[in-house]
Amino acid sequence: MVLGIFFSVSRSPMTVKTQYIIEKYGDIIKEEVNVKEVDVLSQEVHITKLYVPVGSMLSQHFGKDTGKIIAASKAGQAEEVGGGRLRVRDGDQQWELSPEDYEVRYEGINEQTQTVEQ
Repeated sequence: MVLGIFFSVSRSPMTVKTQYIIEKYGDIIKEEVNVKEVDVLSQEVHITKLYVPVGSMLSQHFGKDTGKIIAASKAGQAEEVGGGRLRVRDGDQQWELSPEDYEVRYEGINEQTQTVEQ
């Protein structure tokens, strides 16, 4: 896994100070967060946060609505509502998922999708 350090648009993507920090503390960062590489991401990298429902958990909690919840989430109709909970909407229906009902993934780093433990 690669840990990407991203700077906002207001900052240049790689300053002398940033390079110094990566060189000086890169090994410590890699060890602490258990990654193989630390890299600075350019501003052109677009990272998308995905919410992926866990079907087995949903079926226990929502029964026949599981398919609708998964489809709505894939369509981007999910939003965080606080406390680790996720609201998924499909038209006039909505469901609130608890943290064990879904996974968080990030897409766009090196064309890969990374799953993040909550």
